Formats: sequence, C-alpha cells, structure tokens
Amino acid sequence: DTIKNKGIVSKEVAYEMANGALCKSGASIAISVTGCAGPGKDDEGNEEGTICFGFSIKNTFTITEKVNIEGNSRNEIRLNCVKYAFNRANKLLENL
Repeated sequence: DTIKNKGIVSKEVAYEMANGALCKSGASIAISVTGCAGPGKDDEGNEEGTICFGFSIKNTFTITEKVNIEGNSRNEIRLNCVKYAFNRANKLLENL
C-alpha cells in the first residue's frame, strides 16, 4: 500500500523497509535503500540519483533521508549509495 500511495522512491517506503529488515533479521541495525540510479528519470519522474535511505537501530530509532547521490553511471551511483549508507550508519552509531 505504501508503494502505491507514496511511490517506490519515498522516505515512507525506506522507513518500512528498514523497520521490517530489523524486525525480521534480529540484527542491531538495518539499512534500506530505494531510489533511481538511472539512466535518466524513472517511471515515477524521479531524477537520476534521487535516493531514499532508512536507518533503523534496535531499541533506539528509525530515521529516513532523501538525498541526491552523484555518479557518472548507474553502477557508480549504486556504489556511492553503499558508501553513503555505511558512512551515515557509522556516524549515527558514533552518536549513540
């Protein structure tokens, strides 16, 4: 329902993905990524590099962010998403 109502590239979907992964995995942290890596806009009109992240930390919080990730190709955008996600998660954990 959330995808239908908010679109696949949305903070709401990223939130549900991160929370769901955390609950089902038994992990201490879960990260979700949904976005448009290109080439070009997606079917919903999201620009290439529009990415929503979800960060869920057990017994603490879940936050979401919508950012623009740069890259010269689909693979470079995807790689930069992974780098962003791990760097951001590290910062969040350092501040607990």
